[in-house]
This record gives sequence, structure tokens and C-alpha cells, in this order.
Amino acid sequence: MKINRVTVTGFGPFRDTETADFDAFDDDGIFLITGCTGAGKTSILDAVTFALFGTVPRYAGQAGNAVRCDRLAADKPCHVELEFSVGERRFKVTRAPAWERPKQRGTGTTSAPARAELDELLDGRWERLQTRAIDTSRQINDLIRMNSSQFQQVVLLAQGQFQEFLVADTDKRRSLLQTLFGTKRFADYVDMLSERARDLKRQLDDAQHCLTDKVHAFASWAGVSDDSATPEAVDDTVEQWCARIVAAQAAELGEATRRQQALRDSLDVAKEELAQATEIAARQQRRARALDEQARLAGQAQQITATKAALHNAARADTVAPAIEASEDADTSAAQAERARHDAEAGYLTVAAALPETVGEVAESISELNQLIGRLRPQLEVEKSLPALRRAAQLAAEKVTEHDDRTAADKEQRESLTEQMEQLRHTITALDEPASTFAEAKAAADEAARRLQAAQRAEQLSADLQLAAQDDQAAVKRASAASDELSALLRRQLSGYAGDLAQGLVAGELCPVCGSLDHPKLAELAADHVDQSDIDRAQAAVELTYAQAKKAAARSQQLEERRQSEFLAAGQQSVPEAEAVASQARQVMAEAAAAGDELRRSRNRLTKLQEQTDAITASLDQAQELRAGLVIARTTAQTGLAEAERAVTEARGDQASVHEAMAEAQLRRKLSELLLEARTQHQGAVERASSERERLAAALADAGFADAGEAKKARISRPEQERLRAEVERHAAGIAAVKLTLESPELIGLPAQPVDLDAPKQTVAKVDAELEQTRTVVATIQPRLAELRRLSGEIADRRVTIAEDDKQFQAVDRLARTLRGLDPNIMRMELETFVLAAQLEEIVQVANRRLYTMTDGRYTLRHSDAIEKNRGKWGLGLEVLDAHTGGVRGPDSLSGGEKFQASLALALGLAEVVTNRAGGMRLDTLFIDEGFGSLDAETLDVTMATLDNLREGGRTVGLISHVASMKESIPAQLSVEKVAGGWSVISQESSS
Repeated sequence: MKINRVTVTGFGPFRDTETADFDAFDDDGIFLITGCTGAGKTSILDAVTFALFGTVPRYAGQAGNAVRCDRLAADKPCHVELEFSVGERRFKVTRAPAWERPKQRGTGTTSAPARAELDELLDGRWERLQTRAIDTSRQINDLIRMNSSQFQQVVLLAQGQFQEFLVADTDKRRSLLQTLFGTKRFADYVDMLSERARDLKRQLDDAQHCLTDKVHAFASWAGVSDDSATPEAVDDTVEQWCARIVAAQAAELGEATRRQQALRDSLDVAKEELAQATEIAARQQRRARALDEQARLAGQAQQITATKAALHNAARADTVAPAIEASEDADTSAAQAERARHDAEAGYLTVAAALPETVGEVAESISELNQLIGRLRPQLEVEKSLPALRRAAQLAAEKVTEHDDRTAADKEQRESLTEQMEQLRHTITALDEPASTFAEAKAAADEAARRLQAAQRAEQLSADLQLAAQDDQAAVKRASAASDELSALLRRQLSGYAGDLAQGLVAGELCPVCGSLDHPKLAELAADHVDQSDIDRAQAAVELTYAQAKKAAARSQQLEERRQSEFLAAGQQSVPEAEAVASQARQVMAEAAAAGDELRRSRNRLTKLQEQTDAITASLDQAQELRAGLVIARTTAQTGLAEAERAVTEARGDQASVHEAMAEAQLRRKLSELLLEARTQHQGAVERASSERERLAAALADAGFADAGEAKKARISRPEQERLRAEVERHAAGIAAVKLTLESPELIGLPAQPVDLDAPKQTVAKVDAELEQTRTVVATIQPRLAELRRLSGEIADRRVTIAEDDKQFQAVDRLARTLRGLDPNIMRMELETFVLAAQLEEIVQVANRRLYTMTDGRYTLRHSDAIEKNRGKWGLGLEVLDAHTGGVRGPDSLSGGEKFQASLALALGLAEVVTNRAGGMRLDTLFIDEGFGSLDAETLDVTMATLDNLREGGRTVGLISHVASMKESIPAQLSVEKVAGGWSVISQESSS
């Protein structure tokens, strides 16, 4: 990676647009960044960091107003443009922090979101790759494969920070190494393993408590109340104890089951004897009932004879019954016709002075009345139409009145609509300004939403990182197990070397160990001896698992970098914070949208009101013509009503209405018709009654009855006849049935005395009671035996499970304690410290190559894993070996210049190791900020010579310093100067 050019506008001390072209120093290799204190030399490096990562470390990672120039106009944006190269590709990132800008309308400020864009130079033109800050940060991380902290230690060696690493105590050095190498996952793995050990211990304790509870439950079911007789749950004899109790319960159940079967057999015999006695008693009762029935039937014989005679007389009376009924009906009809004729004549006299003499006179009167009714019927229809005609006339008059009222209401509504339109015009004027801010508010809401999504992705990546850490921990565990297996094989191989050596001894030849020619007792080759193929397979397994662990660690590192990128893209906000900002932005946008919606509704309402006003005006213009037609309709309706009333008056005559005249004529016709019908029916009824009396006399003579009264007395109703015949038949059937029952074989020969049922019943009850007691015993033992067998099986299974759980707990607890630096870890070094110590060892080796040159071989750094004095910390110490004295000394004992040299060598070594961890990317640009003032002239020359070696392969090194001799010796310079207005400007000059 190479930093080509950085351009700043309104950033830090730079008010205007300033450019630092680092490509101009390619031929020089080393260039100097100079300027007075506070001019802004370090701000150039801040701009590089901000462009790439969106943060500035010396401002606690903040951006926004912290990096914005104090002398920049309030309405001017701040931004940084950085060009950098990765391999053969060249990129340009443009980044601007969030800031409060003045509103375009009105007073006050509004929030402008942070933005970032990424371009690539293709065929001489910049092509846009990303337009969102989060996407830009993600792609930059993919390109350079370093986070901000690593970039600060690899590319930008900030003022005083690289020397701090040399003299720091274990805690500070640990913190920095943790940040650079992302080793927190190892500490997380140890915590996870310790928590797993605690979980296994709790699981083991719970399992043991559960086993104890099951043993106590077994004892309770077995009826063992003495605790001293119950073995402990962990006692190996507990399963035998359970087996003895289960066997005893099974024997008791077998004895009770046999007793139950014997009682069942006895109960069957007793029930059979009771059934036989019950059958004999039932037949004795049946015989007694038959004899009682025979005596009862004999007492009914005289009554049955009388019933038969009555049925014979009733049959003779039934032959003359129709003639009697016909004669009586004819007499009744004649009497009714007489009464009807009398009633009709009385009704007729209510409307006439005298009765007609003949039927013909009545018929003539009916004809005259029909003619009168025909003349009245049309006038009756006219009379019925009078209410409708009156309503029509009234309705026509009301329509004229309603029309006049509606016209007045339309005029009033038009005035009201005119007032509403005026109010809406005022409302529209007031809504124009707030509605116009919607686009700006939407842009802010969209940016806040993008930051929220970035925060959510960062949160998800944190969860993914935890899962990756678990995979990492599992991989480390597998690698550790493979390493332990290899160590065990090596120990077994070593212990079996005597057997291997003995296989190669030959009598008379020298022993390669002791040189003896005699081999009196050869060691035997162990059955499980380890050969080289076993060692090779174990070694391959170690290499494979360690490669998997390294891959898992790289995956965790990649997720951490992506999480940091998303966190930066979210403006370093958590999800709740981003949600709050997004909610506020959405609210502002919603308010602007609501104003816009209300503006559109008001305009639409104004248009509709105008349309209503125009429609009302047109309606009023037509109303005048409509009123003339309504007045004509009212006059026509009133004229028709008057003509109808005159015709009805003429038709009704003396009656109150035509309807009453019609009713009176119809009544007279109806009474005349009734009189004619009554006289005709009366004459026919008298003739029929005389004929029926003659026929009845003949029928009575034929049946042998003296008169109709005697015949009616002998009659019996049909249902009664049927009942009496059924009674006679039942009596005869009863006699036959009793005879058949008494002659049946099963009733012949029965004992005279009733049989005794009490004795067999008592026997059945006694045996049944004993059987029920036995059932109770069996029902009690069966579930107890089943539960004891179940508990016994569970106790055995639980003991197996506890043994397995205890084995697992011991293994995990031993590993967790080892990784925490406790027994059996004799080094007392935690896993994360061990990993960091390995990294530090590599850093020291790389640093010593340059320190040896800078100090002419006098000083060498050495990593120490000894415990730190008074702190109890292991593994991250640094010592300085002095070749002049042969002694070891602490870094604090070095002089200022020596300390700078050691720090610079260590920082360069750290940069090289971090670079390798980041994928081995070549770094073509390096910046070192200050620290050269502590060196004397000779040491400075040696140090500069070392830095000059960094130019190999085209690398460019930028130095920030106030040392005058460096200004003289380094012609390529980039100057930062303050101007009269208080801001700074950049100028540069290369040696070419």
C-alpha cells in the first residue's frame, strides 16, 4: 500500500484547500515535514487516518466538529480527499464529517450527515465504486486489511507512542498487543472453558443430588424408614441393595396372586350352588301365581254371561240406528229453516214498510237495486280520488315555497364558501415554507437510516464474532488435544527405547550405548510400543489442527475488522443511539411530509370549493325559469280538485257521501236476497221431514222394537262393544293359559315347602370378601414393585451417567485451570499471555536486526517471561542486553537517544509483524512523528542510515521533526506554515 496524495479543505488548521503530494518525493525516498509547533504537521497524518477510517485517534476517535477548522465559514463543508495505491490499482477516497449547517430557509441549523465516496482510476478516469459511507469503509478495509489501530502502528508512527511501548509495564504492553493482534478471543475462550467447567460441576452436583433423591424415593417405596439401613447413593452396594428389595417384593406378589386364584375357584362353586337354589324358588313362585289366577277367573264367569247378552241386543239396535238419525236430522233442519225465514223477514222490515206477498215481488226489487248500484259506482271512484287531488294541489303549492327557500339557502351557501376559500388561501401561504424542506429532511433521514443499518450490522457481526470465537476456541482445544497426544506418544516411545535398542543387538558386537560385548539380559519390546509411523501420524494431526486453529483465528480477526468498519460507518453509535437519531430524523421528515400533505389537501379543497361556488351560481341562474313552471302546475292541480268535488256532491244526494249511498243500496239488495233464499229453503225442509218419519216406522217394525226409544236404549257405542268383546276373549284365554301352565313338566313334582336361599348367599358373600382382600393386597404390591423396578433401573443408569460426567468435568476443569495459569500449569502463564508473548518474541527478533545496526552491536532487546516484580504478571517483559558489560538492564536505564533508537527499532519490528499478520501487504509509505531531538549528531547519522535502508524497493519515508540538522541534510521537505489569519497552508519542495 502507498499513500500518494492528500487534499484537505476546512480540516484542522487548514481553512482553504491544501494538498500534500507524496508522490513528488518518490525519487528522494525520505522527506521531512517541518513547521512551527501547532502549525499542523501532525494534522496531515490525521487527515490520512480520517480519510481511510473516519476517525482521528488523538481526538478520542471523534470526527465532526473536532476536525473542522475553527476559521471555516459556517456554511462551508469540511472534507478530505486521499489518493492511495494497492498493488497496481489506484483509489481515491473522499470523506466529510457530519456537521451543523445553517438552514437554507429561516434561522437556526440543521444536521448534515457524514459522507464518504470511493473511486478507482481506470483508463485515466476516476470511476465511482461506492457512494455510501458504510460501503466505502467496508471496501477500504478489504483493500488494506488493517484497522485504525494497526494502521497507527504500521504506517503512522505517532509522536511519542512507539517509545511508550518500550518502557510500558506489562498491563499497558498487553493492552496494545491485544488491540493490534486481536487476542481477546483467547481470553474469551478461557472464560468460556471456565464457565463450561462450572456448568459441568453444577451438572455433576445436580446429578448426584438427583441420584440421592431417587435412592431415598426407593427406600420410601420399599418401606425402609431407618436411614441407617439405606446405603449412600455413591456406595457401590446400592444397586445390590435395590435388587434384594425388588426380589422380596416379587416373591410376596407371587404368593398373593396364588391365593387370589384359589379364592376365585371357591367363589365360582358357591355361586353355582346359589344359582340352582334360586332357580327352584322361582319355579315354586310361578306355580303359586298360576293357582291364584285360576281362582280369580272362576269368580268372573257370571259377569261374562251378562256381557254376551248385552252385545246381542246392541247388534239389533245398530240396524235401525241410521233411520232414527235421518228422521231426527230432518226434523232439526225443518225447525232451523223456520227460524231462518222468520229472521230474514224481520231484517227486510228494517229497510221496508211491508213484506212482499210473493217470491216474484222480491226478485223484481233486487233487479231495481242492482241498477242503482251500477250508477253510483263511477262517482264512488271520483270520491275516493279527492284526497289525492287535495294532496297534489297542496304539494304543488309546497314545491313553489320549497323552491323559494332553496334559492335563498344557495345564496347563503355561496357566501359561506367564499369565506372558506379566503381562509384556505391564507393557510396555503403559511404551509409553503415548511413543506419545501421535505427533500432536505428526507436526505437526513436516509443517512440516519443507513447509519442505523450499519449499527445493526455491527451488532450482528458482534454476535457472529462470538460464534467465531467459539469455533476458534474449539480449534485451539483440538490442537491442544493433538499436542497432548503427540507428547504422550513421545513419552511412550522414550520409555520403550530399551526394547527398540535390544532388537538391534547382536551377540559379540559392541552395544552402542555402553560398549559392552556381553548382552546378558535383553529388554523386551513392549506390546504397545510406538514406532516412527505413529509419531508421524500424530505430528501430522498436530500440524492440521494448528492450521485449523490459525484459520479460525484469522476468521475472528476478519470479523472484528468488519465490525469496526461497520461501527465507524454507523458514526460510532450503538443501535439504540442510531435508532434515536433515525427516529428524530424520521420525525422531522414526517413533519415536513405532513406539511406537504396538508398543503396539497388545502389546494385540492380550494379547487373543490371554487367548483362548488361556480355550480351554485349556475344553479341560481336556472332557478328563475324553474319557478314559472312550478306556479303553472299549482294552478292546474287546484282547478282539477274543484271539478271533482262538484261531481261528488251531485251523486251522494241526501247521504253524507257517495260511499254511504252505495252502502245503503247494497244493504237493501242483500236483505232482499236473504228473504228470497229463506222462503225457498223452508218449503223444502218441511217436505223432507215428512218422508223420513215414514221410513223410520218401517225399520222399527222389521227389527222388533216397539218404538225408537226402545231401540236407542239397547244401543252400545262401538268402542264399548269392542272393549266388552275383548274382555270376553281375555277371560277365555286366561282360563286356557292357566291350564297350560299348571300342566307344564317343570312345575310338576316341585317340593311343597319353599327352598332356603340364605345359606348359599352367606357362603358367596364370605368367599367374595376374602377375594376382595386378596385383590387389595395384589393391587398394592404391583405398583410398588413396578415403581421399585423403575427406580432401580434409573439409579443404575444415573450412576453410569454420573461417572461419565465426572470424567468429563475432570478433563475440562484441568484444561481450564491450565489455561488460567493455575495448577497443573507450572509456568503460571495464561493462554492469552502465552499467545502475546509469542508475538512479542517475534517482534523482538525483527527489531534486533535494526537495533544491532543503529547501536553498532552494543544493544539487543530480549523478551522475558519472568514474573514482574510486585505485580505477579508473567510473560510480557522486555530487557536490554548490553554487549559492552555483558549485563542485562531495563529499558528505563537507557539514555534518551538510546531509548529513541530502541523504541524506533521496536516500532519498526512491530510494524513488520503486524503487516505480516495483515496478509503480508507491502507498505510503500511510512511516517515517523518526532523523537529525533534526543539524538546526538553521530547517533542521528546512524539512525538516519537505518531509516535510509527502509527506502529499498521504492518505499517513501516521511519524518516530522524540528531538528535543524535534519532540515539541512534532507532537501525534500513539506512545510506547514501559519498565515496572518491564524490558519495554516502547505508548501513542498523535492530535491529534484
